Amino acid sequence: MATSTQNLTHSDFSLGFQVKLTSATPECEGEDDVPDQDDTSFKEWTKHGDSENDADEESVDFPDSTVTETVAELSRNKEGLVPYVASDSEDTTSQEAAGRSHQVTDLSEPSTSRFKTASTADDLKKLSGKTFAESTDRKICWAVKLYMSWQRSQIEADTAQGDIEGANLYDKNVDAGQLGRLLCCFLNEVRCADEDEYPGNTLYSLIVMIQLHLEKQGKDWKLIEGSNFLCVHNTLDNLMKERALLRISKAAKSAEPISVDDEQKLWDEGVLGEFQPDQLRSTVMYLLRLTFALRGCHEQRALRCPPHDPQITMHIDTEGKEYLLYAEDVHTKTNQGGLKNRKSTQKKVKAYGHSDYDRNIVRLYKKYVSLLPDKSTSNALYKYSLSKGKMTGHTWYADKPLGVNTITKTVKNLMAEIGKFSHFTNHSLRVSAATRMYSEGVDEQVLKECTGHHSDAVRTYKKTPENLLRQAEQAAIGDMSTSRKRPVSCTVSTPVNEVKTEESNMSEDVSARLTLGQVLQKVDSSSSHVKKVKFEVEYHDK
Repeated sequence: MATSTQNLTHSDFSLGFQVKLTSATPECEGEDDVPDQDDTSFKEWTKHGDSENDADEESVDFPDSTVTETVAELSRNKEGLVPYVASDSEDTTSQEAAGRSHQVTDLSEPSTSRFKTASTADDLKKLSGKTFAESTDRKICWAVKLYMSWQRSQIEADTAQGDIEGANLYDKNVDAGQLGRLLCCFLNEVRCADEDEYPGNTLYSLIVMIQLHLEKQGKDWKLIEGSNFLCVHNTLDNLMKERALLRISKAAKSAEPISVDDEQKLWDEGVLGEFQPDQLRSTVMYLLRLTFALRGCHEQRALRCPPHDPQITMHIDTEGKEYLLYAEDVHTKTNQGGLKNRKSTQKKVKAYGHSDYDRNIVRLYKKYVSLLPDKSTSNALYKYSLSKGKMTGHTWYADKPLGVNTITKTVKNLMAEIGKFSHFTNHSLRVSAATRMYSEGVDEQVLKECTGHHSDAVRTYKKTPENLLRQAEQAAIGDMSTSRKRPVSCTVSTPVNEVKTEESNMSEDVSARLTLGQVLQKVDSSSSHVKKVKFEVEYHDK
């Protein structure tokens, strides 16, 4: 085999660079093969393009189809791109020697190293199926098991309406009409373990979870809104109305927010602090969750410590102030990285900490991390405390991740120490963060960026404070005695120190403290008088 190496150029090349093509050509055995280079036909064969523009390069004119196929193959096979291009002044022998390490692989046998092994049937089945969050999968399992249990009881009692065995939720050939009729019977007959009626919302959840199960089986059936399941829609609607009329409901257990006063009590009584290992860890956990509005236990336990790619990192701004930056992991409860979340942004929140030195999370976090073991094999941020005999001045914690149950009960135990036994959970801190921002008038868009919500579900976290509800009540009944702020217009006639208010309903038993707000008209610089000024008034009972 004779090897010929040429610099290949062609107008059809869209890659924008030259490539070095090494092609194997069989040795000529007759006159019909590739002509000799001294032959006139060879010169005509290699002639290409404008002789003036191409005088400095030797080109080979391949047929268009050959060039197109070659370029397409090279674009697919990165091993075919040759970074080395010899200059015209180089000797042919040296070019061949230098180019041995840049040989192009045989284009007829593309490399398969960039591809995974062949997909199996199990791989395709797993990838093509519908997937949900772990908590949702547990609810689906509960609903399906309850339906299957009811189905078996109907078969054993022989009281089923129609072909009940043909409506198996795992049967790919299940009939939609038969399944709809049986679901109506199921909704009407299902009971709690103590034989009480299920609330309407629980019946709704059962149908939704069964629908998600069918989606996992490859069936896009809408059990509540679909025209083929109108009987299910009507049955569910009527049963929910019936349960509401009978006052059969179950109060949802929502986490109670922690008030500022209760938090102050935690600090005053030494429940939060930095002088003991457990105390410092609980304080850091409390403040991080409150500051970054973190979710439940699993997100807390997923936090990583330095140097294991932590989500929380230390930074210094342009003014020299230290702050913490929390960058949420790509895969989270609300952002799982699928088609639905392809345009979602990663949650990133900065924290400069409280102005109070003792409560500053930046300082406390630095202290906590400095007391972790130097060579930690576990990447968990929260770790068990060392016993007093094993503690040193620079190590308070063992190289062992804190358990899920301990993390889950942290807030509940903290609140119990100050005598608060309401429904306080770790989620209370997330609710508290949203409630406090809402009370201070933080814009909802900013609030959602801090909490990481992508929907309007954040509104369920915004608990209206009691003082605002009280003010709303007083405004409704026309009681003006409640302390509140109101804008008042004032007229200044002569010197500024003589202020006459235009508030007609100001009574004698109310004193007003005026603070300069916004000047509505410019000051007359020649007389130092103000024509009209807007003030903000705080009314206080004597």
